[in-house]
Order: sequence, then structure tokens, then C-alpha cells
Amino acid sequence: MDEETDEPGEGGGNRNLRKNVGWAIAALAGIGGIITTVIALWPDPPFTIQDWAREANSVCDDTSGELVAVAQEANDEMGRLRGHMQQGTAQPGYFIYAGNLYSKQAGVQDKRAGEFSKIEEPNEQKETVDGVIADLRRADDSLYSIAKTLRSARSDNMVAVLASYDYQANLYNLDAKSVNDRLADIGADACVPNVEEP
Repeated sequence: MDEETDEPGEGGGNRNLRKNVGWAIAALAGIGGIITTVIALWPDPPFTIQDWAREANSVCDDTSGELVAVAQEANDEMGRLRGHMQQGTAQPGYFIYAGNLYSKQAGVQDKRAGEFSKIEEPNEQKETVDGVIADLRRADDSLYSIAKTLRSARSDNMVAVLASYDYQANLYNLDAKSVNDRLADIGADACVPNVEEP
């Protein structure tokens, strides 16, 4: 007799073991599939105003350096322009240059407003977030208007252009204050001051 077949059940035991292991693997795969389905169908946690503020802070961290630099450059240029006006040495080119800087500042702020718009809306205080973006866009429009006014300077209208700038800058500052107050209220601390006053 052959030695391998002398012991009863040896071949059958291996077959049963393989069969049981196969069933166990199939059962585990089925359970894994069920768990994966449950996880995929499980609702995401709600996006809160704190989540929005955290993402807004990230946007501000990315854009603040450029915004502060261009705002400071525009404000410094306006200081020099006022000095030239007092000395009687102002030229339209100074106004045009300052206007270009304010236009650049508006572009940077507009970029930030666009980035804010890309953030998922929170499940609460949507009107606050919409207000931040609307006020920021209004502030951008004010800066573009300031830039246009400054670039319209000629040698015969510089005093009127400067007076118009002062009026428009005050309107801009109201929008800027609203943006900063709203951002502070929701905890977007990296964004304040978001808008530099001219």
C-alpha cells in the first residue's frame, strides 16, 4: 500500500481547511465591502463658519504679503503726491502713477475675494460670508474708481482730482471697515486688517 493513502482523511482535511479558509476570506471581503459602502454613504460633517474662517485665514496667509506691500506703496505715493501739491510741484504723472498702484491693489483684493468665493459655504451664517465677499468686492470697485479718478489728472484739474480722491477714499474706508469687522466677528484673524486704508 502507498504510504500517502494509508492515513485516512489526510487529503480530505487539507481540502476542508482550504475550503474553510476560502469561505473566511469571502466573508471578510463581504464585510469589507459593506463597511466601505457605509463609509462612502455616511454624510460628511457640516461645514461650519469656523471651517470657513480657517480656510479664509489660509487664503489671507497666502495673499497678505502682496496686499500689504502694494497698499503701503500706494499710500506712500499719495503722501508724496500731497507733498508735491503743497509745494506746487505736482504733475499729472504723479497722479497717474498713484492711480496705477491703487488699481494694482484692487486687483490683489479682487483675487482674494475670488479665493473667498471658492471656499465652501458654511451651513450657518451664510449671510455673513456673503457680506464679506460683497463688501470686499465693493471695496475693490472703490479702489478701481479711485485709480480711474487719479489717472484722469491733468495740469488744470489736479486740485479737483485730489478732492475727489479724498471723497472716494472715505467711501472705500467704510467698505474696508465692514470687511474687517465681519472677518473679525467670524474668527478670520489672519485677514484683519484685510483692507488697507488709502
